[in-house]
Amino acid sequence: MDSRPLLIVGLAVGFLVLAQVNDAVTEMGGYKKTDQSPISMIVEELLENSGALLFLLAALALRNEKQED
Repeated sequence: MDSRPLLIVGLAVGFLVLAQVNDAVTEMGGYKKTDQSPISMIVEELLENSGALLFLLAALALRNEKQED
């Protein structure tokens, strides 16, 4: 089995964990959701979107690998 899909899934999980940590740190820093720093919100959304895209790519890689067998 090719390890590339597993690497992609690992990266996706990493991005999503970073997004959650970013959200938790800004919330613990005394910010309310509406008063959160715009930069922090942008970084969180970018990490979440990157994670979602990587999950999609991992699914496509696994499908292509299965079709080749």
